[in-house]
Amino acid sequence: MKNYTITMKTILSLFLCFGVATAISAQCVKGNCFKGHGTYEWENGDFYEGMWKNGKPEGEGTLIRINRDKFEGKWKNNRPEGKGTIILSNGDKYVGMWKNGRPEGIWKKY
Repeated sequence: MKNYTITMKTILSLFLCFGVATAISAQCVKGNCFKGHGTYEWENGDFYEGMWKNGKPEGEGTLIRINRDKFEGKWKNNRPEGKGTIILSNGDKYVGMWKNGRPEGIWKKY
């Protein structure tokens, strides 16, 4: 497989709204979005489904944006952390590592 470098702009645009969305009207629509497994939906249609700790994504989870961009992977303290996969709405799929909510290293395109 060929290695690709996914653009920082593409990745950050996917997650900038996640932090901003916490200030917008939103609600837990299923499960426990404080501690345990739950689904949280924002007013704009974005949602996160996965594990929660102290009201923040922690552990395995999936963020799906209204435009259908999707991140699946590990979360820590409301940010992607560790191995994660991004599937963009155009069908491109990238796998790579995250540290402190930012992509790190070379990403592989599948």
